[in-house]
Amino acid sequence: MAIRALADMGDRSYLPLLERLSDDANPDVRTQAILALGLLGGESELTRLTALARRSTSMDERQTAIQAIGYTASLKAVPVLISLITMAGSGQPSASVNWSTSLTRHSLPPAKQRTSLQYQAEWEDWWGHNKAGAHAYGPFDCTGPSFPWL
Repeated sequence: MAIRALADMGDRSYLPLLERLSDDANPDVRTQAILALGLLGGESELTRLTALARRSTSMDERQTAIQAIGYTASLKAVPVLISLITMAGSGQPSASVNWSTSLTRHSLPPAKQRTSLQYQAEWEDWWGHNKAGAHAYGPFDCTGPSFPWL
């Protein structure tokens, strides 16, 4: 709760502390620090969060890093999330796809089964056609189109 409170304060001087805590031995502390980096650091933490998502051997930590990338409210996070769709691991496409949807409010039609590569290709196509007019939404931003899964 204390880590989340630091992020909610909006004081970016806490970023170095959160960066250190994102490597903490305690997995609960690490998880909250990673999420807080996305909330507080936004775009400035994309490099760190992307590295965490790519190098983590823990599925939970990888998905936490993907969630934090979605929390950044930055359009620069969209191609990162798209690139993470095909990472190996159970549940990986859904985490990247869900946070791409949350960030952009765009969702793919639900009518068919897709492989990770198909998800990625469809998102790349959409991004290529829509990035100029796209808007990034934060995780608590209630404006814009509604979430398709609600």
